[in-house]
Amino acid sequence: MQSGTLIRILPGLGVYNESVVVNRGMVLQFEGATTTARSHSGVSVSGTTGPAFDLVSSLGTNRITLRDLTIGGTDGIQAAVGAELDELTFSSISGTALILNAGSHVVRDVSFDGTVANGVTIAAGADLTARNTSWMGLTGTALQISGTATIDECLIVQNAQAIAVAASSGSLQMLRSTVADSSGSGVDNSGVGAVAIDGSILWNNSVADMAGVSCSDVSHSIVGTVDCTLVNGNLQSDPLFAGANDYQLQPGSPALDSGPAPSLYGGEPCTDLNGDRRLRDWDGDGLAQNDLGPYEAHNTGLVPGDVANLFWSDSQTLEWDAAASATEYHIYRDFLGTLGYAAFGTCRDDLDGNRTDTLLSDGELPAPGTAFFYLISAEDGGGAEGSIGFATCVERSNFSVCP
Repeated sequence: MQSGTLIRILPGLGVYNESVVVNRGMVLQFEGATTTARSHSGVSVSGTTGPAFDLVSSLGTNRITLRDLTIGGTDGIQAAVGAELDELTFSSISGTALILNAGSHVVRDVSFDGTVANGVTIAAGADLTARNTSWMGLTGTALQISGTATIDECLIVQNAQAIAVAASSGSLQMLRSTVADSSGSGVDNSGVGAVAIDGSILWNNSVADMAGVSCSDVSHSIVGTVDCTLVNGNLQSDPLFAGANDYQLQPGSPALDSGPAPSLYGGEPCTDLNGDRRLRDWDGDGLAQNDLGPYEAHNTGLVPGDVANLFWSDSQTLEWDAAASATEYHIYRDFLGTLGYAAFGTCRDDLDGNRTDTLLSDGELPAPGTAFFYLISAEDGGGAEGSIGFATCVERSNFSVCP
């Protein structure tokens, strides 16, 4: 065996009752082997005398990788070196699912279910970045932080205790996440660590939504039991979750389109907890602000819709398909180098003498070495302007409104 080896674990006749110690001074990858394409492997490893995986050594700062496994046992994974954990399920754990004693760790698309006692403990000096991960119904503490944790687009709900910053060495940055319905506190900073919360929902946690956290450390978020409404764009309103076990947002939720200006978006995260585009324009005002929490709602009822299938019929004539409910169209154009999340073109309706048809003629040539980009939007009889299409990960925002 050499460093970089991928170890594929084949499905057996049941659970592998093993305590795997990784201590070879190598970078190793462990992956459940799927039996069919695009399916979960169904491979389960459960610790017997110790954790299912005990990560003792790697090669330098390189991370050990575990992917597509179900982990159980008294404890799940214990790590003294960095780990990258993708598409794991922690289940049937009587102790702690993930014990991070040292190293830098990345967790993506991981779930901790209601058969887990404690979720993650992060020791002083260790750090964790968790994205698109859910802790739901744990009987103990979902996250206990003495090191550093970044929690992004995560769902932390119905736990006995949600998040505890346990020491002054603890640091929590929580982004676009929901912490709700715990029987303890939502975020408990009794250890007097550092906490920053942005774009999140903290709601209906029995003891308190926040304890030891200042409103000045929270922005663009909903907080229930502490009134932060006069600070940093925060709200104190029922987020209107979709159901008892569904933390997506109903129409009318104050969390819809309540994030910061879309011009501040830097491209990450690309998708929400469902894997859909992160920024969408829910209210039809032309600005694709993200929703609070880990989910981004799509309003299929907005009209008119997108203008589709733009093409050049000759060197000067741009055409497109008619959009439903459209009575006229608007033209946005600018130089290609200016296109970005904060700029999607300047209104150039002057280029189109007939805004009710589905074509324009533009004889102007960009200077050598430059190029124009074009965006077309539709307006209905009531004056509502539709989306002007999609960029990577986001619905484009209309920053330069046409009259």
